Amino acid sequence: MKNNPSIKTILKLLFAFSLIAWFLYKNDLSKITQSILSISMWMYLTSVFLIFLAVWLNSVKWFVILPKYKIIKLFESNMIGQFYGLILPGQLLGDGAKAYIFGKGKDDSEKIWVSVFFDKITGIIGLLILGIFGLVFTREALPIWFVWGLLASTGFGFLILFLIRLKFFYNFIMRVLLKLKQKLVKFNKLFELFSKLVDAWYIYTRKTKIVFLSILLGVVYQIMGIVINMILANEFDINVSFVDWCWLLAVVSILLLLPLTIGGIGIREGSLIGLLGWLGVTSEKALALSFSIFSLQIILAIVGGLLDHKLIMKKN
Repeated sequence: MKNNPSIKTILKLLFAFSLIAWFLYKNDLSKITQSILSISMWMYLTSVFLIFLAVWLNSVKWFVILPKYKIIKLFESNMIGQFYGLILPGQLLGDGAKAYIFGKGKDDSEKIWVSVFFDKITGIIGLLILGIFGLVFTREALPIWFVWGLLASTGFGFLILFLIRLKFFYNFIMRVLLKLKQKLVKFNKLFELFSKLVDAWYIYTRKTKIVFLSILLGVVYQIMGIVINMILANEFDINVSFVDWCWLLAVVSILLLLPLTIGGIGIREGSLIGLLGWLGVTSEKALALSFSIFSLQIILAIVGGLLDHKLIMKKN
């Protein structure tokens, strides 16, 4: 079972839909359905437009890191990443698929790989900065373990981003890889690839303007996500302030990185039920909001899947 990806996928799907089935069983399905059907078409289409705009902004952010390629190409790749992010467990695997597809056959493939994960980490840091902002200015009495957990996550994000910027740490990693390459000759190509990735990461982190701009655009990108959530939440009479959405979405987004279910199904719903429940929102409204947000991701994934199919057909 450990070596059978299909069985793992099936188990994760079963786990995801078991969670959904449990949430629906414990709540009033008719209320959830009525809430979803009551969404204004105009507001929903506005949300659709904004989420595509957010992906475009994220492509501009990626362009800052990887200016060699046109923004439209990066946008197409980001859309394809949305497709794989939905059908694979955890958002990080979706980013991995995006890096693999976009970098396949290119001379600077290792630079593309690093740019994808550099983009991801600066985006997460932008998310965590908003999360800290939300914790500082919220009027809610949040559990102390929750506050410290988010603070620790932010510190860890900055550590990953900037530790390799230090010359002594970079040299240490390169020496370790060189020794491994000498001892494990069979894996020379693998360690050579790791060396290139570390080298590219080191170069990126030393470009202060790019790091700063990438984090800034990451913050703007996350704000757009908050606005989309607030638009949809307003349709369900969920009155949560911008400040509280900052820390709330930071936590939900971090949980969605975990490769526990396909497309984050069940994780998103459970986290929104729990977190919005702290703010007095009923689980039916939380589920209706979660399903609405998920529907936007499905739309992105469909477009991304079509672009991926077009790319495959073009190569064949």
